[in-house]
Amino acid sequence: MSEQKPFGPGFDIVTSQNQKNQLVNLKKIYDRKRRFWSLIFFLIGIALTAITLVGGFYFWVSNKDGYTTIFNYAKNQISPSSDLKNGPLSSLNTDLQLDQDGYEEKLEGEFRLEIKTADLDISTPVWEGVGEEILSQGVGLQPGTALPGFSGNTVIYGHRWYPGESPYFTVFNDLDKLRVGDTAIINYNNEKFTYKVTESKVVEPTQVEILEQTEEPILTIYTCTPRYTADKRLVYILKLISWEK
Repeated sequence: MSEQKPFGPGFDIVTSQNQKNQLVNLKKIYDRKRRFWSLIFFLIGIALTAITLVGGFYFWVSNKDGYTTIFNYAKNQISPSSDLKNGPLSSLNTDLQLDQDGYEEKLEGEFRLEIKTADLDISTPVWEGVGEEILSQGVGLQPGTALPGFSGNTVIYGHRWYPGESPYFTVFNDLDKLRVGDTAIINYNNEKFTYKVTESKVVEPTQVEILEQTEEPILTIYTCTPRYTADKRLVYILKLISWEK
């Protein structure tokens, strides 16, 4: 014989009340868990915001003196476009003769840097200037430094930072894998300039001598180091070894 369950108005009331109590208890447990996790996520949000603010402040403090020094130095240099007394690289191409207007036309041509080694595969446009808007589109030609095809020091800077809205914020993240003897290519206004790394070094942000102009054509590539900081500058000096039209 199957077991008969209690029935009747009194039992129904008790059962209904027990169910209500269980639901109330479950709701209390749910509310406590929800408040707990809301607090956890709130604290995580505060922590991430604090880290971002502190990191940004640290970057600004460690960066401002060095960049201000370098940028002010560069602005005070004579731009190659306003001083052509050194002329084109006659030792490499005696047929190239540019006047002031010709030089300005070259500024509008294609300008691209390529570094391809066993450990690196960098291909990026080069723009004139080193502001954030410029660096979000590629790497920057330091103001006041030489253009390829003219004697002097061509100085290029790029970011080594966290991924952001632009892929170019990380363009030089692995630049420390570049070695002496490796080559870099600049394609500029339908001409190909090949450079070989002759020196690498780490300098202070205030060591603006890396921007100084030279008699021979060289390429200087630099970025911040260590990665994700602006404490120092990782610098590569490259010598021009070939020029193809």
